[in-house]
Amino acid sequence: MGRQTASDDEMRTRQQLVDRVDAALSRHEQETTMQCFGDADRFQITTYSPTMVRSLLEHAYAEIEWLYLGVPEGRNKRVQEPSEVLRSDSQERIEGICATLPLGTLSIKGSPRNKDQHSGVVTTPADVEGLADVFA
Repeated sequence: MGRQTASDDEMRTRQQLVDRVDAALSRHEQETTMQCFGDADRFQITTYSPTMVRSLLEHAYAEIEWLYLGVPEGRNKRVQEPSEVLRSDSQERIEGICATLPLGTLSIKGSPRNKDQHSGVVTTPADVEGLADVFA
């Protein structure tokens, strides 16, 4: 089954956004949720964990629904167009993301990872290619 990935231009924009991800929220504010309906071919993930936000921005199969921005001395907001963050003159920082991914990218393993860290939940296609090279 062919799945659409983000364009090269969009991935370049996202890579620039990775540097704007902020860790201003305390650990107990860094919520993550995942959901999907039984007839859906994609699931939705919303997270305020900086490591997961970065990984989702770098994930070529992720479709970004919105970014949550922390606005210094202003009112925080959601932005639906990622490139809008780069066009802004303010120092808005990305604190959260809502994205969808194909169900085929989701896996619940039979045994847990060695470390229970948020950074290990999302693996990008580039991470997987790097692992394949190690085992080649």
